[in-house]
Amino acid sequence: IKIHRRINDRELVVDPFTEVAFFRIVGMIVDIVNLRKQEDVEMWINITGGTNLMSGAAATGAMMTGCTGYYVLQATDDKLASIIELPFMMKSVKALENSSRRKIAETLYHHRSLTNEELVNKTGIPKKSVSKHAKILEGADIVERERYGKFVQNKLTDNGKITVRLMVGGVTSGE
Repeated sequence: IKIHRRINDRELVVDPFTEVAFFRIVGMIVDIVNLRKQEDVEMWINITGGTNLMSGAAATGAMMTGCTGYYVLQATDDKLASIIELPFMMKSVKALENSSRRKIAETLYHHRSLTNEELVNKTGIPKKSVSKHAKILEGADIVERERYGKFVQNKLTDNGKITVRLMVGGVTSGE
């Protein structure tokens, strides 16, 4: 069982076992930001790491207070750490309100990269729709697309990986 709450135009899905902790954390973030803003201090909120509860609460606190939230994606062997600001993720979350685009992004999350044909086979979404939705996801900085002859290869951007992780973690937009 999950509890659904609305905050502005967003739906917040909360696990009832952690609801009290979630709202307590969001409240503490809002209180801290409000106190610090009186001192004319610019605030940033790191939503990286911890549990889904902590990340979701930090992201919600950033949205509610107008602070810049950011997510640090860990470095890998071939890539430096990426720092992605929350406003970009919110644009991405909006793009994933469509169930077909969300299905494509979640499928890519579990694979390094896939062609449009492979996405059709794995998602059951028609080829024309896969192409259309992948272009929208590319515009929202969720998917990176490269053409190789007749094939288009799709993979998630760092922003896409983070956005899918957050959506799986419980913070989603209402449909």
